[in-house]
Amino acid sequence: MDRVLRVLLYGFTVIQLADAAVRFTRVPADKLYVVKGQTARFTWDYHVDNINTEFDSRSPRWYFHNNSSLLIGYGDLFDGRKFKIYPNTCPPRLLTPTVRVSVEVKATLVITDVTMADSGTYGCRLVLSSGSLSSMPTNEAKLIVTETPSFTKKPNATTSTIEHSDLNISCTAVGLPTPVVTWVQIKQSSTLFIIKGIGGAVLHFADIKRNQSGTYECHASNNPNESLVRARTMVIVSFPPGSPSFNYTEGDGWDAAVRFTRVPADKLYVVKGQTARFTWDYHVDNINTEFDSRSPRWYFHNNSSLLIGYGDLFDGRKFKIYPNTCPPRLLTPTVRVSVEVKATLVITDVTMADSGTYGCRLVLSSGSLSSMPTNEAKLIVTETPSFTKKPNATTSTIEHSDLNISCTAVGLPTPVVTWVQIKQSSTLFIIKGIGGAVLHFADIKRNQSGTYECHASNNPNESLVRARTMVIVSFPPGSPSFNVTDIEASSAVVRWAEPVDNGGSKVTGYKVEIDSKTYNFSSWKPNHFVIPGLTKNKVYVVKLFARNVAGYGNASSKTFTTKKEGPPGSPVLKIVKFSNTTVTLMWSKPEENGGEIEYYTIYKKLSGAEWSQIGTLSGEPLTYTVKDLLPGKTYSFHVTAKNKDGSSLMGVNVITVTLPVETTTPNPATSAITSSRGSRIGPFNDFDYSTKVGVLAAFLALSVQLMENRMEI
Repeated sequence: MDRVLRVLLYGFTVIQLADAAVRFTRVPADKLYVVKGQTARFTWDYHVDNINTEFDSRSPRWYFHNNSSLLIGYGDLFDGRKFKIYPNTCPPRLLTPTVRVSVEVKATLVITDVTMADSGTYGCRLVLSSGSLSSMPTNEAKLIVTETPSFTKKPNATTSTIEHSDLNISCTAVGLPTPVVTWVQIKQSSTLFIIKGIGGAVLHFADIKRNQSGTYECHASNNPNESLVRARTMVIVSFPPGSPSFNYTEGDGWDAAVRFTRVPADKLYVVKGQTARFTWDYHVDNINTEFDSRSPRWYFHNNSSLLIGYGDLFDGRKFKIYPNTCPPRLLTPTVRVSVEVKATLVITDVTMADSGTYGCRLVLSSGSLSSMPTNEAKLIVTETPSFTKKPNATTSTIEHSDLNISCTAVGLPTPVVTWVQIKQSSTLFIIKGIGGAVLHFADIKRNQSGTYECHASNNPNESLVRARTMVIVSFPPGSPSFNVTDIEASSAVVRWAEPVDNGGSKVTGYKVEIDSKTYNFSSWKPNHFVIPGLTKNKVYVVKLFARNVAGYGNASSKTFTTKKEGPPGSPVLKIVKFSNTTVTLMWSKPEENGGEIEYYTIYKKLSGAEWSQIGTLSGEPLTYTVKDLLPGKTYSFHVTAKNKDGSSLMGVNVITVTLPVETTTPNPATSAITSSRGSRIGPFNDFDYSTKVGVLAAFLALSVQLMENRMEI
C-alpha cells in the first residue's frame, strides 16, 4: 500500500494512505423514530484491516448536522479507540444537566432520554489517515423524536344521520411531529382505507346511503414503531319506513288522485348569478273543486315555513306573491321570483342568501294541512372554487422516500378536494377531503410515477376545477456497460458508456471498486479511468457503479489478469527537505515488473500550468533536488520509472508543496505539502527527513493541541 508522510511544524504524525477496504458493514435506517424519553441507538459497525495505520488518530467521528456539522466525539487512538466527547462543538443539550451520549461496541452512537430538541441528522465518518475528507466513508441517519399523539377532536361513539343527507365527521390530533390522521372502515374481516391528512381528516359522505352504516375508526400516528391512537364511531343511517298497506274508501276527505307528477331533485345546485328552477308538476281531476282557493302554495323553509306565493283561484290560478312573508331578498331591488307552467318555481340571479329549502304544497279544499301532498328541495347556491394551494406541474422525488403533495381550495360551500391518478384509459380515485387533501406516498416506488390530478368541486352540475402534476420517481441508474483495456503489469484502463436506464435523472458520478479499493469521481468525460498500483500476473475483479440523485445502482463487473511483465510501477514520492527556492525529493524503487529499471524522469508543475520534465536519474541514491523555484508558489512533482517495456503511469503519486515566502524564521502559514489524493501533509521549512523521529518526540504534546484547534469532521 502507498504510504505518505504527514509533517507539522510543531510535530510529526506518520500517516498511511487510505486502504479502500475500510467500509461500513452495518448502518442504521435512514429514519430512526424514537419516543420522547426513550433511548436512540444509531447502529454503525465497520471493517478495517489495520485500525492503527489506516485510521486517523481521532476516528471514527460522530457528528450532529445542523446547517453545518457539529462534532460530537471521536474514537481516540491513544486510549484504545475509546469514545471521547469533543466539548468544543458537541451540542450542550447532550452534556447538561447530565451526559446523555455514548458509544457502544465499535461505533453505535447512543443517546439516552431523548428530547424533542434531539431531532435531526446524525452521522458517523470513518476518518482515514489520508485522502480528502469528503471521500471518506460516511453515513447519516435522521432521528425523529416523537410525542404520542392525542385527539383534539374525535368522533362520538355513535353518529346518527338520515339517508340522502350529507355527513361530515371531523377527527383532529396533535403531537410532535404533527401526526397523520387516517379514517378507515372496519369490515368483518378487513380494514378499508378511506382518507388521511396531516393533523386531521374529515370523513365525508355526500348523499349517504343506508348501506354505508357501519363502524368507522380514526387513527393518529407519527411513529411507525408505536401503536396507533384510535377513536371509533358507529354510523347509523336512518331511512323512511316502507309503504304501509291500506284500503281507500270514499269520504276520506280528499281525492287520492291529487298528486305530484314531477318533482325536482332533493338538492338543486346553482351557480351564483344563474337561475334556479324547481320543476314541480301535478295531477288533479277538478282543480276548482278539489284545490283550495289559494293553491298550490310555494314557501321557503327557515325554521318555520315562509309563504312566498300561491296560485289564485280568482285569477286563473296565476302566481301571486304573498308580501307579508315572502323573503324581502326575492323582491328587492327587483322581483326575482316567479312560477312557470303550472308549478315550476323560478328564482333568477340567485345569491348566496338564497340557499335553503323550498317547497310546494297542493292545498286541498278540505283535510288537515299536514296530510296534503307536499314536496321540498334544497337549493345550494355555489361559488366556483379556486385553489389556494395547488401542485407544481412536475413533482420530483427519490424512490423509497415519503412524498406529500398538498392541494387546498376555497369556495362556497367549501369544496370537496379530490386526488385521482390519470391512467391511460381510466381515472383512479385516491383520496378526498373538505377544503383540501394530501396526496401521500409512504416509501414511494418507481411504478408510482405518473400523472395525478387534484379536483375541487362544490357543484355536481359544473365542471371540475383541476390542477395536474407529473410525479417523477427517480431511482438508482442501471448497470453501466464497460470494458477493461490497455492492461499492463501495474495498471489497466476501464472504459464505459452511460447506463441505458439512468433511473429518471442525470447520471452524476461513477464508482470503481477493485481489490477492496474504491475510486469515487464525479461524472467525467471521456468515460474512462486508469487503475494504478496493480500487481503483475494477478487476477482482478473490477466493479463499476453509476450514481444519480437517488444513489448508486447495481454494479457491472469484469475479470482480468495483469501481464507478467510490463512497465514499472509508479514510484512513491516524499519531500525530505525544502526551502523557499528548492525542494529535495526522495522515492523508493517501485516494482520492476520483469524488466530492470533504466532511469527515472522527474516532472514539475506550477499551479495552473502544464507538466514539464526537469531531469532524469539513473542509479542510486533515489533523490533529486529541484532548484530555482519561486518563493510562495505551489508546485506539484511526479516521477516515472522506465524499463524495457516503457514508462510507468503519469499522474500517479503526485505530491504538492507550497513554498515559504521568507528564508528566515519558518512560518507554518506559508508552506504545506499535499499528496496526490489531496490530503494535507502539513507546513514545515527546511526540516530534514532523517530528524523526524526526534522532532516527533519533542513536539508531540504541542502537536496534539494544534490538532485540537484545527480538527475537521
